[in-house]
Amino acid sequence: MKDNWTVAPRISANEVATLGFPPAQSQLLHNRGITSHADAQRFLNPSTFDFHPPLLLPDMEAAVTRLRAAIAEDELIGIFGDFDMDGISGTAVVDRGLRGLGGRTLPYLPHRDDEGHGLNPDAVRSLANRGVSVLITVDCGADSTAESELAASLGIDCIITDHHTMFESGPYPVLAMINPMRPDSDYPFPHMTGVGMAYKLMQALYAALGRDDPSYLQELVALGTVGDVGPMTSENRRFVSEGLRRMGQSSFPGLRALIDISAKSDQEIDTSTLSFQIIPRINAAGRIGDPAESLELLTTADEDRARQIALKLNEYNDRRKELTSQGIEQAEKQIHKRWGNSLPGIIMVGSTDWIPGILGLIAARLTDEHGRPAIAVSIGETVNRASARSVEGYDILKAIESGSDLLMRFGGHQQAAGFTAPKENMRALADRLESVSAGVFDESKQGTNLDIDITASPSVIRHEVYDFARALRPYGKGCPQPMFHSTGLSVLNARSVGNGRHLKLTLGDDTDRWDAIAFRHGERLDEVTTNRAGVEIAYTMEPNIWNGRTTIQLVVKDFALM
Repeated sequence: MKDNWTVAPRISANEVATLGFPPAQSQLLHNRGITSHADAQRFLNPSTFDFHPPLLLPDMEAAVTRLRAAIAEDELIGIFGDFDMDGISGTAVVDRGLRGLGGRTLPYLPHRDDEGHGLNPDAVRSLANRGVSVLITVDCGADSTAESELAASLGIDCIITDHHTMFESGPYPVLAMINPMRPDSDYPFPHMTGVGMAYKLMQALYAALGRDDPSYLQELVALGTVGDVGPMTSENRRFVSEGLRRMGQSSFPGLRALIDISAKSDQEIDTSTLSFQIIPRINAAGRIGDPAESLELLTTADEDRARQIALKLNEYNDRRKELTSQGIEQAEKQIHKRWGNSLPGIIMVGSTDWIPGILGLIAARLTDEHGRPAIAVSIGETVNRASARSVEGYDILKAIESGSDLLMRFGGHQQAAGFTAPKENMRALADRLESVSAGVFDESKQGTNLDIDITASPSVIRHEVYDFARALRPYGKGCPQPMFHSTGLSVLNARSVGNGRHLKLTLGDDTDRWDAIAFRHGERLDEVTTNRAGVEIAYTMEPNIWNGRTTIQLVVKDFALM
């Protein structure tokens, strides 16, 4: 077994009895932090989970009072959101929610290249000049003290909805600072996403006005929660479960058009569909074009216009894939040339060719490939912009904060962050990051750590836990798709597919033959075909629909020769 594979310790008979499920099923639940039968039932039935009262969030009551007055007086309400999936979907939630109550709205999404992340002075002035008297931020604003003070001086009341780490305690120069990460917040679930916070605001406002919960908006909440990798627990789990259920017959013309373009007609809409087919296309506008196009897709009621935008986003996504592929290739060459096989704790690479929109994608791929945090930098004439991604358990934001004296701006989460910095500070920053990460990662271990639930043959897995594993959905952070380990499998057939990038296999155990696919392992074809002793694999087990027929396929994450 490879060094980066870890099989969960087998639980005891007492723990199995407490959970009240068969041993293998109990193992899957225990591995996801479920330790009682009651918790298991709630986890398996997300619709039974009660939402926490939104008024438990700090400043929520003040925000609701101000918005009720703004709607009654026909004031223009500005909505400033971030330009990624979380911010776009959250802006759509607030826009559609307020308009459903008769409110007048003016959404604003910043341009990634021209404005960057977060509230900015030019945007505040623009909104003030257009008559905005109340401004709601979505997925940003917690660290925008100067911009909030500017808004106040221009007669704008700011309602900040955010979920990012806060570095300052109050008082805050805003009407309301709604953030579960506030030091004084007593909200029971601090791991909300930006779109989740937007929904909580609408939930509170609708309740205050005696209106039913705007549950149709949960389709949009599901998009942003999956896109921002929100933990698939508590309220997030209910949001995503309900949103996915509704997407089967979506009430949003834009989503219907995008699903029609990007998904197979007989494909079930799940978190994987969102992550790999829907969300990348919505995000593509903010990476390559204008995020306002994606916002319009989610807010338009015009079927023809929705189709036009969906087709355009598909074109943006093709271009995004091309640029990302080129960037990853350049990054890997830099890594090999500079470090070879002796990687630093945090990988930092950069290029003048990389647009800001692909930096997070490059960093994420490098983290996945090398099993350690990575930072991708767009090198400008005087200022560099960067996106960082991290592995589970390593706080990349804290590492970046260690170099705050060298930065112009920074922010984000433990596993996804970004910053801007003067070009001349980058060498010193790289040294700082290398220092704080020294010795954290084992240089002998390459690749992402794989956490394996159960060791058994594919035939046993199919018989004992496959259906139950599917019942654990929606998958995501905190509830990963179950991963299995099998050894002693025969390689009955092997060929490369996808222009040599992937490996298509037929594997055999003592009972059956299995179709398998190993993505991004195409270069190992010769290694497999010359081996006669068999393989051991770490894999997930997934349905594969082809010509209306569903079979079970092994998706091999990694393998080792016996």
